[in-house]
Amino acid sequence: MHPGYVDTSKSNSGPLPPEADPNFNPFLAYVSAGFSFFLVVNIITKCFVPESVELAGPRSVWKWQNILTSFIHSGLTGCLAPLGFYLDPNMCNDMIDAFNSFTHILISFSIGYFVFDFMDMYLYNKKKSTYELLFHHFCVISCFGVAAYTKHYLPYASLALVVEINSIFLHLRQLFIIQGVDRQSKRYRFAALANVITFVLFRILLLGWMTRWITMNRDNVPLVFFTMGSFGLAVITAMNAILFYRILKSDYLSSGTKSTPISPKKPLRPEEGDAPKYVSKDVNKIMHKIFDEDSESGTDERIWRLAAKHSKMTSRDKKED
Repeated sequence: MHPGYVDTSKSNSGPLPPEADPNFNPFLAYVSAGFSFFLVVNIITKCFVPESVELAGPRSVWKWQNILTSFIHSGLTGCLAPLGFYLDPNMCNDMIDAFNSFTHILISFSIGYFVFDFMDMYLYNKKKSTYELLFHHFCVISCFGVAAYTKHYLPYASLALVVEINSIFLHLRQLFIIQGVDRQSKRYRFAALANVITFVLFRILLLGWMTRWITMNRDNVPLVFFTMGSFGLAVITAMNAILFYRILKSDYLSSGTKSTPISPKKPLRPEEGDAPKYVSKDVNKIMHKIFDEDSESGTDERIWRLAAKHSKMTSRDKKED
């Protein structure tokens, strides 16, 4: 018997331990603990804001703190979620009824993070692209909430947390961009490559397996939960497709990288830059509205330019000294 595992399928004559008692479920306490923890983490991150980001303005500082907080959440949950399957191998065979107190706490704790991040973005970053992430967080909170409240589907929800392994490199890449790290540097290229590899493994293959599982087990899942899970997976899959396009376009398909060198006779307009000439401009505009990351303001690129300018000025000052 592995630690943290409780077999709820067998009835005992004596009183059940608290974690096996269906009437005992302190998941709201775990959610509150998660919310409070990441609120404190977010406050502490203000002490680690690079000078180049501070020069870019308050919005850049907020974005740095938000992404660094998300990076810490990804590191914790991405590493701990697989541990639940190690503590209780039965979770690999039973995605519905297998219960592990460690996994239950981790999922509830993670809900607290998503609630915090939802509120943080809603209060301090109201723009069109933010509402897409708010909708994503709403779907995650709803699906995880079902697992935490009912104590069922915990292994399935835990698999979704394994996706956070990719988020480690995704957020690391974003931190490098905000800080103004050279996109051709070894550390950025490592983060970009690891991001693409883990994206394929976890956000495409793993979520694809989860979609297959819920489809094959639709008769074993109540209609309400099946609908929630299917809808949540559909939304996340669509958002992942858009995100993957943005990443590939930014790191490997853009004209500024060595992978696709171009030398046009005249500057290309933003809506024409990466599209075939036989596609109409209206279609290009629509595609860029859908897919281009932060298309409204180009915030990341502007922050990167400011940070790079600050880095060059600092280097020049050192040489003069």
